Amino acid sequence: MSKRFYLGISISALAIAGALVAVFTGAFTSSPGATFGATPTGSEEVPPFNTIASGEAAFTLSADGASLTYKVTVSNISDVLASHIHLAPAGANGPIVAGLFAGAITGRFDGILAEGTITAANLQGPLLGMTMDRLVAEMKAGNTYVNVHTVARGAGEIRGQIRQIVP
Repeated sequence: MSKRFYLGISISALAIAGALVAVFTGAFTSSPGATFGATPTGSEEVPPFNTIASGEAAFTLSADGASLTYKVTVSNISDVLASHIHLAPAGANGPIVAGLFAGAITGRFDGILAEGTITAANLQGPLLGMTMDRLVAEMKAGNTYVNVHTVARGAGEIRGQIRQIVP
């Protein structure tokens, strides 16, 4: 076989290896315009919590992959303290990686709890100092959830695993 043939195989092998490295290191995790959602309920809490409260959370990745806009809506919930994105698969509790709402709402609340934008500067806990690609990769893998904390249940009254919405 010719040297040219072996050179061609070597270049192809390097290209494949490079693509695999990029995939496994997260270089292609950003999907500009990707959307994600969650439907927090008490039954998804760990352990489950009996409540009539529920919610919806929507996330959209910016075209440049540098920010994630969000909107969290809740209903039938009282005395809200905070809401966050946590890092853990379904059935497990995990650390906070981004804040969504901080404050206090006294009494029953129905409506938009929080909306805003998350950038790498807002990441905390195990994602502190990471890029948005890392958060997006965890969201795509099903390893993040929205939690809404209340006076009645400080650890979280409603929770919803974040999933990518595929059109």
